[in-house]
Amino acid sequence: MTKPLATIQAAVEDSKTDHQRLTGLKERALFLGTEVGEVQKEVLKLLGNYGPEKASTAKEHLAKEICDLIWNALDLANMTGIELDEPMRVMLAINKTRHWIKPADNELPKVVIPIERPLDRIRDGVDFGD
Repeated sequence: MTKPLATIQAAVEDSKTDHQRLTGLKERALFLGTEVGEVQKEVLKLLGNYGPEKASTAKEHLAKEICDLIWNALDLANMTGIELDEPMRVMLAINKTRHWIKPADNELPKVVIPIERPLDRIRDGVDFGD
């Protein structure tokens, strides 16, 4: 069975500099939060909220910020000893059962989550092709 996230997690660990290895769990979680904000800012640029000149480069910057966010999330998993392949399988299966309701103007999105979700079906429901 292949473990695609384990491979990426190992690459994140291998890419850490000596300075990054000194970062503690609290700091890594805070860095992860800042990356979420940077992703949000690039989305606003992409939508034109910062003018057309910023929108033209936003997609390239957004890709880099998403990678920074993923790197920090995977490093957080590494620091806590969590291998993410199985939890990802479970969450992908759970997300297939969720039904998103498009919000009306000025409303937050809503999600309907079925109450019955046998864990065995969820765990077996996602095929990574392994």
